[in-house]
Amino acid sequence: MEITIDRNPTVRPRDSYQTRAWRFVRRWPVVPAFLLAVLLITGLLAPVIAPKDPNESNLRARNASPIWYPDGSATHLLGADHLGRDVVSRVIYGARFSLLFASLVISISTVIGVPYGMVSGYFGGWLDEGMMRVVDVIFALPLILLGLALVVVFGQRLDVLIGLLAMFSWPGTARQVRAGTLSLKTKDYVLAARISGASTSRILFRHILPGVVSTVLVLTTLSVGGLILTEAILSFLGAGVPPSIPAWGLMVADGRNYLTTAWWASFFPGLAIVLTVTGFNFLGDWLRDFFDPRLRQRA
Repeated sequence: MEITIDRNPTVRPRDSYQTRAWRFVRRWPVVPAFLLAVLLITGLLAPVIAPKDPNESNLRARNASPIWYPDGSATHLLGADHLGRDVVSRVIYGARFSLLFASLVISISTVIGVPYGMVSGYFGGWLDEGMMRVVDVIFALPLILLGLALVVVFGQRLDVLIGLLAMFSWPGTARQVRAGTLSLKTKDYVLAARISGASTSRILFRHILPGVVSTVLVLTTLSVGGLILTEAILSFLGAGVPPSIPAWGLMVADGRNYLTTAWWASFFPGLAIVLTVTGFNFLGDWLRDFFDPRLRQRA
C-alpha cells in the first residue's frame, strides 16, 4: 500500500493582531478598568492636577466659554460656571469626593450587612424571620422623601448624607449574604466543622465568610455606581452635600438654570457621572461572570 506524504502541510495561520486584541478586550474588563483607573488617579492627585481652587470665584469670568469657543481661553479649558468657578477643577475635585463618599458608605454597609446576613441565614427560624422583616421595613422607606426631611431637620450635612445612604445600602448586602449562607451551611465541610465541635463564630468567619466574599465583592462593585448616582440625585434636589463641596450632582443642579447660555457647567459633571457609573457597572458584570463559571464567556 502506497502512502503519500504531503510535503506542504497546511499550517493554521496565526491570529492577527486585531483578533488577539479583540479577544483580550472581551476577556478582561479593559475599558471599565481604564475608566476607573483615570477616576482613581484623578481623585488622588486632585490638588496636583487641578489648575485652580474648585471654590475660587471670579465674577469677571462668569459663565466663561470653553477653550474651543471663539471667546474662550486657556484659563478655563472647559469654561466656568455662573460664579466664575473653573469647571475643570470642580470636576476633578468631584472625582475625589465621589471616591471618598462611596468608600465610606460601602465600608459601613459591608461591616453591618455581612455579619447581619450570615447570622440571619445560619440560625434561621424565628430569628431569621425577624431580622428579614427589619430589612423589608428599611426597603419600604422612601429614600428621597426621608432625605428631604433630614435636610429640614439637620441641614445639608455630609455625615447625615453618608448615614442615610449607608442605612439604605446594608440591607441589600445582608439579603445577598443571607442567601449565600443558606446555601453554604448545608455543605459537607460546614457540617463536618459543626460535628467536630467548632464554635459558631469559627464556622461563620472561617468556613462561611470565604464562600460569600465573591458575592460581596460583586455586590460592592455594582453598588458604587448606584451610590454615586443616588448622591447626585439628592444633591440635585438640594438634599445632598453642602454647597461648599464640589460634588458632581450639585454642579449639575447649579448649572441647570444656565443650560441655554452655559451648558458646560452641567454637561461635564453629568458626563463624569455617566462614565463613572458605567465603569463600575461593567466591572461588576465582569466580576459576576468571572466568579460564576456558568456565566463565563470565552472568546
